Amino acid sequence: MVASKVSGNGFYYLKNEAALLEVALISYAFNFAVSRGFTPLMTPDIIRSEFVTACGFQPKASNTQIYKLSLKSEDLCLAGTAEVPLAGLLHYQELSRKSFPIKLVGFGRAYRAEAGAGASSRGLFRVHQFSKVELFCVTEDDLEKSDALLHEICLFQRDFLTSLGLHAQALDMAARDLGHPAYRKIDIEAWLPGSNRFGEVSSASNCTDYQSRRLNICYRDENQRKRFVHTLNGTACAIPRVLIAILETLQQKDGSVVVPPVLRPFMMNKDNRSSNLEELSGSRNSDFGTGNLERRKEKCEAFPAYESIPREDQLNQEQKLVVQSALQGESFFLTGAAGTGKSFLLRFLADKLQSLYGSSAVAVTASTGIATCPLKGQTLHSFSGIGLGKGTAETVAFQALYNRKLCDRWKNTKVLIIDEVSMISGEVLQLVNAVARACRGSSLPFGGVQLVVVGDFYQLSPVDAEKHSFAFESPLWNDAIKTVHVLKSVHRQRTDPAFIKILNELRVGFVSEETAALLKGRELPLLSETGIVPTRLYPLNRDVNEENNSRLRELPGPCRTFTSVDSSEYLVNSESLTQILDRQTNVQSTIHLKIGAQVVLLKNYLPDNLVNGSRGVVVGWDERDSNFPVVKFQNGIVMEVGPARFEAFTYYSGECIREQVPLKLAWALTVHKSQGMTLDLVECHLANVFDYGQVYVALSRVRHLKGLRILDFRPESVKVHPKVEEFYRCLSKEKRKQIQLLKQAQWKQ
Repeated sequence: MVASKVSGNGFYYLKNEAALLEVALISYAFNFAVSRGFTPLMTPDIIRSEFVTACGFQPKASNTQIYKLSLKSEDLCLAGTAEVPLAGLLHYQELSRKSFPIKLVGFGRAYRAEAGAGASSRGLFRVHQFSKVELFCVTEDDLEKSDALLHEICLFQRDFLTSLGLHAQALDMAARDLGHPAYRKIDIEAWLPGSNRFGEVSSASNCTDYQSRRLNICYRDENQRKRFVHTLNGTACAIPRVLIAILETLQQKDGSVVVPPVLRPFMMNKDNRSSNLEELSGSRNSDFGTGNLERRKEKCEAFPAYESIPREDQLNQEQKLVVQSALQGESFFLTGAAGTGKSFLLRFLADKLQSLYGSSAVAVTASTGIATCPLKGQTLHSFSGIGLGKGTAETVAFQALYNRKLCDRWKNTKVLIIDEVSMISGEVLQLVNAVARACRGSSLPFGGVQLVVVGDFYQLSPVDAEKHSFAFESPLWNDAIKTVHVLKSVHRQRTDPAFIKILNELRVGFVSEETAALLKGRELPLLSETGIVPTRLYPLNRDVNEENNSRLRELPGPCRTFTSVDSSEYLVNSESLTQILDRQTNVQSTIHLKIGAQVVLLKNYLPDNLVNGSRGVVVGWDERDSNFPVVKFQNGIVMEVGPARFEAFTYYSGECIREQVPLKLAWALTVHKSQGMTLDLVECHLANVFDYGQVYVALSRVRHLKGLRILDFRPESVKVHPKVEEFYRCLSKEKRKQIQLLKQAQWKQ
């Protein structure tokens, strides 16, 4: 009522939390767009009429929605959308083909002469003035490319609304419903529970060359002919309508409203537990809510999965030197062959440093979700805030500055541990460095954080290593890493010195005649008194899936299915939550088992001397109570395997937990999935080896040569990347030089 008295019908005030929510939506929409490669702009609200007309609006028509300013000197209008000033930004420009696609995101006030009068558009749904974040894209005169860009905008809109916890649908509009400039238009509607219907909250249009011809936005094709660009636009966030959807969808029985977790960092330090917008303490959906998360944690206590924290007296002398280096605050690279105890030492180091500085000050990360499981950490991408690792360092750092929670996390971090660094590219390292510097406000490498980098570059390399550099190729490597520690004592195969000699050869890409003969002689089937068959390692996923599914179908008897219980700290739809946990943990959401199924354990149970990678066979079910599988393991232990807890983390979901039986069908695994595992019996199928270090990783999974069967071994498939060879050659020279200097210093003393 006050707004109508001040400004007339169709205007409104927002107060307190609602006002903060508008600011948060604007900030989040900008943040979301920048993370997807859009350039942010603040746009003018007053536009010359010629630009409004060129964009397809009719300011002089009798039924126009455009407000005209009554000035004698100039013909000006109030912008109905930021699309107009964004298009005007490029008028009379000849653009470079190399710059396409151009993706802009702009904020402005939208002014519409039309306002709602009917029941379906009253209130905030259709007003004269509102805040709007708009997307505007430009690409070349190619309908296939501009339609692909339209699809990208629609995916942006879908993901944006879904991240807010809203339900949406898309409508491909009929020709009669298109405006003058649009070749194609997609309306995005969100579910509005208050009116029991879907209502339009955004749209996306492909205008092809309608606007560019009128604004003279062009480029030169490969034949240097002048062509007009295709322009596209879409609503990132029209504040009032999204506000309605949030208030109606996330309202609780007591009248409070959930603040979507993704908006909380932008709420200007406002306590989300206010009387009007209250953070959810329970949940309507078993997959959602912090209260639900706490109940899941309590439930998990009944099924402890023990992770080994080594004792100091279990460390050898070279491992103790590494610990000393870490406690002195040195940034170093820890390397060594497979089985030298890098992961063992890392668990001790992480626990020691967290005891010293506090758990929040020591970030434990790895290149993959599977590698993080034994460390109870998270992926480097997730911790650092670089998302999928796409975009320039400048863009990613700019985005990070708007994420208060991420900045606080980096400011609190004293030590960053990175495991399995061989699978992290130099480009990813550059992005992490950019975010760390921006969040910590420091020009030092990684913002001055102590680095503990662990891995063996002779093992598996970054995906598509030919296109991406190794971590050690980054200029940051020498700036940040001051010391190198090499572990030489092999623990995994310590009782089989002949096998250690073979692995040392394979690691550096050398195969002697003696080694080749020994490995080719390992083609005979392996025998096991416990009924456990060897795990087959394949280079390719398709071979693994075919093998496991085929062998399970061959078993007689009924199949039992175990479905995980997934929960998250913040509101996340079940499909997204499943994807997060599938990607970041090594346990599947659904497991199918039969009696006789060959399995591998995915957690450590130290009281029973069972570890991640222990092989077993399902021998029955606990019919008295839980119906969980009973497994006989290679060491003779027979036990019921109940659910264990697996953790993951992303910024949008917070902490995610999966409770699932920690077993995986183990007739076959990929070589990549086996990295870091110690297996009892292995059958390596090496016909389709395609990557550097793959043969070495596959063969080094077992403790003894007698536990290994090898098929299709070819000496030429044992490959080491030339850059890795050179890196370790230089490393050896540097190490010898350091030892010589140390001896000279000791002699002088």
